[in-house]
Amino acid sequence: MNESLVNIKGLTLKHGRTTALEQIDMHLPQGSVTALLGRNGAGKSTLLDCIIGLLPANGGKVSVFGLDPWKDGLTVRQNIGYVEADPWFDPGERVHHLLAFFATMHKNWDEGLADRLCQDFVLDRNKKVKQLSRGMRTKLALVLALSHAPKLLVLDEPFDGLDCGIRDEILAEVVRQVEDDRSIIIASHDLDEIERIADRVVVLHEGKVSFAAELDDLRARTHQFLGRIDEDFDHTLIEGPTSIERLGREVKLTWFGDIEEETLKIPGVEDLHPLPAVDLKEAFLAATGGRKL
Repeated sequence: MNESLVNIKGLTLKHGRTTALEQIDMHLPQGSVTALLGRNGAGKSTLLDCIIGLLPANGGKVSVFGLDPWKDGLTVRQNIGYVEADPWFDPGERVHHLLAFFATMHKNWDEGLADRLCQDFVLDRNKKVKQLSRGMRTKLALVLALSHAPKLLVLDEPFDGLDCGIRDEILAEVVRQVEDDRSIIIASHDLDEIERIADRVVVLHEGKVSFAAELDDLRARTHQFLGRIDEDFDHTLIEGPTSIERLGREVKLTWFGDIEEETLKIPGVEDLHPLPAVDLKEAFLAATGGRKL
């Protein structure tokens, strides 16, 4: 198994009296692409902020490259590339000034790589930030994040609000960055894109890890059944399913985790049979509380 670049054990973080993260355990192996999934408010951005050293933990331990990212933040961030949704830069700053500034901040800056990325992204070095579209600002953030050859690439909703063409360009470059000695962690609601690049997944639900393993294992732990309902059907009497979705005279029931045969004997439901395939969206919903009719 590859060595882990990030190890988190028992991480707890509070905002005042509110617990944002509770007893988080996770690791990011070298050469992996980990998807960080969760509904709004689940704690994804807070967890990423802890990893890059912007927030201190109230309890537990966070180790990045064997260092504490809060205490050794400057050293840790030398080897992290970070892209957030709708990145902000000084509107009056020109692209080439930002590139030059970042070059002075990172000892491993690769000017040749920066040139190649700017050309691939058709990023005009002479333009001011205020002249760039949102998509071009995201491309600029990715150039800045990648051009110092980071060991860890952190992407926080990088596709949010972007059209499909720009998403594809960014996704293609992210895929190129997958190497044996580099890890990528990406928080995104775009599950179609996640399925294309991720091999591991961490699911956050209400500040806790509800699942952490291979992406295929998430689907494997999700079980769906379709049945025909009669006039005695009452969904409030059903115990166990994560999701209950009524489809006319049929009902789709989803369980996350192991289920017993007795569980499938449901009053008012006939001809209950398993569905052969579960997509990532259904598995994600099941792991985060599901939906009820």
